[in-house]
Amino acid sequence: VYDLQIDRWIKGYGYLIKELIQLFLKQQSGELSFILDQNGMKVMTPLESAIFSYLRNLLKNLSGLYQNEEFKIRCFESDSVRKDEFLAYFEKVSSDPKYVPGKVYRFGEKKGLFDFNRN
Repeated sequence: VYDLQIDRWIKGYGYLIKELIQLFLKQQSGELSFILDQNGMKVMTPLESAIFSYLRNLLKNLSGLYQNEEFKIRCFESDSVRKDEFLAYFEKVSSDPKYVPGKVYRFGEKKGLFDFNRN
């Protein structure tokens, strides 16, 4: 099971992102918006957490690395089950001409000071 998840989430997305970046470099334009969605999960398995962290940091670093190129790499992260609100947030940030390389755009449930709720 671990090998399949690593092949799919790490190698698969790694190769896809590599090919997209090569295409963007060739075209000198493009935009990659990657959405890491926890789908309202509060707790992940250790492997899920490692994969999630890997993808977040990979995209964050690639965004900074290629910040002087003619394309954008954005990474969005959500732990919300409110998909309609996330979509509005995604559209607002994506259409904003101000681009911040290396930033992970976070959308989540509003938490109180003492929110210890777990799934």
